[in-house]
Formats: sequence, structure tokens, C-alpha cells
Amino acid sequence: VGYWLIVHALQQQGGLAPLHEEVDRVREEWLADHPGTIFTSQNFHQFISDSSSKLILLTSAIHETLRSVSSSYSIRRVTGPVTLGGYQFNAGEKVVTATRMVHLDSDIHPDPMKFRMDRYVDHKPLIKNNKMVRNHTMAFGGGLSMCEGRYVLCDCQ
Repeated sequence: VGYWLIVHALQQQGGLAPLHEEVDRVREEWLADHPGTIFTSQNFHQFISDSSSKLILLTSAIHETLRSVSSSYSIRRVTGPVTLGGYQFNAGEKVVTATRMVHLDSDIHPDPMKFRMDRYVDHKPLIKNNKMVRNHTMAFGGGLSMCEGRYVLCDCQ
């Protein structure tokens, strides 16, 4: 993600400057809250832990990078007959979900081919067909409990 974030940011007006400004400002605030502390690799994790909610643009840029460059999918085995989206699946068949399609859906992400590092700054829920789209940037899945077909389709264990 870091590599692609830099590549995309350098192609934007202002390049990495907005991210530098945010990180520098938040670092200065953190140092002011921790008088006498020297910013080192040993306290970097504490800085991130304390400051993650203030790194709004950086967080948005990471989500946008995941959205714009990831291409992942899941393959699941159907455990019993089920109808999903108008299609009938039988036990033993395999279903492939291409999560990239959500990332390129213009109904969810206006102008999806454009990289916008501030796309997620406002924290507005993403809506499609009058329903909230949850986990829209989980490019690599959410683990066992977040399987796309966990309730109707497959044996995810």
C-alpha cells in the first residue's frame, strides 16, 4: 500500500505535501503532549496509537489506495443448495467473488478511476440501492467472520 500511495500521491497536485503537513502537525501536537520526549523509532508505535484518529488524510489516502489498486477474490465451496442473486448453487460447487468490482462501482465511488486521497475524509457512509455498503475497502477480506457467503453459501472453516 505504501508504494502505491506514494506513486499516486506524486501524480496529484501538491504531491505528498498534504500528507507531510498532516503528519508533521500531528507529530508536533504529540511532542507537545509529551514534553521532553525525543521522537524515535522506539516511541513511534506509541505515537501512532495515540494519534491514529488525528491522521485523517493519511487514513483516507490508505483506504483510497486499497480501493484503487487492490484486486482480490475469494473462492468458496457451497455446502448445500442455495439461491443467491437469482442463481441456484448446489453442494460442492465453487463460487468466486471478485471484490474489485465494488471498488470500481461508480454508484458507490463517484469517478472510481480517479485517485482522490481525500475520498474518505468526511466519513460519510457509502450507499447503493438505498443500502449502506459495509466493508467496502476490505481488499483482502475480513477473516473467517467476514466471509461473503458465511450465512447462506459455504463452509468457511
